[in-house]
Order: sequence, then structure tokens, then C-alpha cells
Amino acid sequence: MYGFDAGHWVYVNPKATYIAAAKDTVIQVKMGGGFMVSDSVSLGVKVDCTAKGGLMTEDDTTTWVQANIYF
Repeated sequence: MYGFDAGHWVYVNPKATYIAAAKDTVIQVKMGGGFMVSDSVSLGVKVDCTAKGGLMTEDDTTTWVQANIYF
């Protein structure tokens, strides 16, 4: 899911994968947002969450701050 308006954006990408050989489920959610600070520079933040097991007994969360230059 993605939304963009007037140089600002948000997104969420949920995903669940069942691994038959391991009989386990991996749940992932990526979400973030950002904005254009000029015509060629943007700033944003992204959070990646991964949980192992259907009950989310183990997880790994990473937060990213990003700056992009477009040319």
C-alpha cells in the first residue's frame, strides 16, 4: 500500500510466509514515509519488522533514516 501527495509519501507492506519444511511462519511488515525537501532531495524514515512464528515470539526490528539526492 502506497500513498503519495504533494511530495509526501507513506507506505505499508505487510507479508506473511509459511515455510513448510520448517513448519514455521515468518511475518514481515515494512512501513515508512518521507517528504521532498527540495526538487532534488528527499528525507524519509523506514521501519522493517520481522517476527518468527505465528505468535510473534521472536522479532527483529530495524529503523532506517534515509536521504536521497535525485539527478
